[in-house]
Amino acid sequence: MAVTPNAYAGSRFAVTIGSYSAGYIKSFTQGNFKGSLNETSTSTEHWMKKNIAAWEFSDFSLEASFAMGKGLQDWMQSAMDSNAVPMDGSVVVADFNGKAIREVQFFRAYITKISLPALSAADKANIFLTFSFKPTELKYMKASGDVAKAAVGPTTKSITGNNFSLKLGSFNCKRVNKIEAFEWSCTVKPDPHGEAQYPELACTTMKQPDLTFTINALDGQQFEDWAKAWFMDGKREEKDELTGSLDLLGPNMKDIMATLTFQNVGLQELTPPKQVRDDSLQFYTVKTYTEHTKLEMKKTDA
Repeated sequence: MAVTPNAYAGSRFAVTIGSYSAGYIKSFTQGNFKGSLNETSTSTEHWMKKNIAAWEFSDFSLEASFAMGKGLQDWMQSAMDSNAVPMDGSVVVADFNGKAIREVQFFRAYITKISLPALSAADKANIFLTFSFKPTELKYMKASGDVAKAAVGPTTKSITGNNFSLKLGSFNCKRVNKIEAFEWSCTVKPDPHGEAQYPELACTTMKQPDLTFTINALDGQQFEDWAKAWFMDGKREEKDELTGSLDLLGPNMKDIMATLTFQNVGLQELTPPKQVRDDSLQFYTVKTYTEHTKLEMKKTDA
């Protein structure tokens, strides 16, 4: 009697960036092949002639723990520092018993997007960074052996959406209750050559994230004063821009697990609370721009 092979299991995979394990990866989505369709009309037939003129890989994506491996961390930071470098890597997929079945290797990939989810004082779930990247070339291979289980260490389990501390210039930000999601992005375009089956990629423009947060109305007056000085009085030159930081804290609200720093922060929009005759709390919404963002991991499991 033939033995039926075990089915694939979506939770059993391992990701490598460069020569390093990527650490705990919550999810991995492989990009698809995408072709550009040409259609040509003919005088003798009633249908269009079609062919694929060019093709590309769509973006891959993964959700990574803040306690990521060194290869992924270095790759991310070089991109955020406007020094994007291409990286090789692989993902090995296993069956139900953890036996490797197949491997997809990617080559000369550039990060196209780094996203941090919204933080909220009411959110107790673990949070993860989302990376998107575009490879230049792929290779599909059979794989064998065991796939190591991705361990969820203390750092991965400690970073939740409700433990954070924001600092912005000299403002009192202790009553910030929510910070909107961040998204850093880089436009990556092919640089085709006539003889190349796989056109090389190049980073063109990079976009830094906005910093948007809500704060209790008790602390709103300081931001109204800033808005008056910034917009009405014209105090919005480069020397008037601020620096800021966002600490992601451990359960004891003292240990700093990771820090985002913001340079050249300026005010885009200030929204006062809506006045309603009920007992709901009131908040100001502050939207700022940033010119440079850096993410530093203070602790890691990988």
